[in-house]
Amino acid sequence: AAGFIADTASLPLVVSNLVNIVSADYFDIGFNEYASIMVPVNIVSVAATLAMLLWFFRKDLPKTYDLKQLDNPDEAIHDRATFVAGWWVLALLLIGFFVIEPLGVPISAIAAVCAFILYVIAARGHAINTSKVLKEAPWQVVIFSLGMYLV
Repeated sequence: AAGFIADTASLPLVVSNLVNIVSADYFDIGFNEYASIMVPVNIVSVAATLAMLLWFFRKDLPKTYDLKQLDNPDEAIHDRATFVAGWWVLALLLIGFFVIEPLGVPISAIAAVCAFILYVIAARGHAINTSKVLKEAPWQVVIFSLGMYLV
């Protein structure tokens, strides 16, 4: 259910899926224009999705739960510097999409710079094996996506 909502909530972002990227590029629709068109659609989509998920899982959702059973959130963060930097990079990414893209800088360049910044920070922390991340990344998906774009 969380993945379903995350997918639906990303609807106003051109970069949320390959179809959006290809369509926006083909019709020469910028990041801001695409977002302004899709935000109302997004609100309705998220509301409808939440309503359906709540209805579908209504019998499975507990009325209350014990907060003491939840894990400590601090234990989930293995590299505090990368975690904090990730929020800053995410903010820079959104600013870049909305401010720099209209100046003619491709969205891919903005995303690549932000990814590189976060990669360097993660590599310096040594809590994340960045070389393993690169080796085990699903590169076949990238190649498939490029192939789909070219076709």
